[in-house]
Amino acid sequence: MEWYNLVQAGITIIIGYLIAKYVNEYLRKALLSKTVKELFKKLNYNEALIDYGLYFLKAFIYMITFVIAAGALGFAQQILFLIAIILIFSVIGIFVYSLRDLIPNAFAGAYIKNNRIIRKGDKISIKDFKGEVKKVDLLTTTIEDEKGKVIIIPNNLITKHILTK
Repeated sequence: MEWYNLVQAGITIIIGYLIAKYVNEYLRKALLSKTVKELFKKLNYNEALIDYGLYFLKAFIYMITFVIAAGALGFAQQILFLIAIILIFSVIGIFVYSLRDLIPNAFAGAYIKNNRIIRKGDKISIKDFKGEVKKVDLLTTTIEDEKGKVIIIPNNLITKHILTK
């Protein structure tokens, strides 16, 4: 490894850091302008979405900078392979994490429907909720209380707690 490869990698990292910093600052100012805030409010989006997007953009710029610097040092192929493996496991992890509530509710819904634990028209009480069952789906059960308020209960809550009919 030659000294100029180290210098090239160092300069690449400095330039990448500066690009990430200034692009992030510029986009933050532009996206937090009054017009964009009003648009987000109309679309019912949270401003935190901007922060998340800017964070991922910054991370992406850092990753590209790291790959370019590793290429200057002669490690590009190994680094790209490592990054691909990390990204694949990250996507799988995010997908599994996003299903953490869906899967138990689906199994509980199938159990409730197959064993006919509750049906439409039943009067039930679970935890602090009381009312008449209006609908039993795979993921949720909908009840209506005496005041006419509609309550949607996740099915795994029904299988975890004492249910009174």
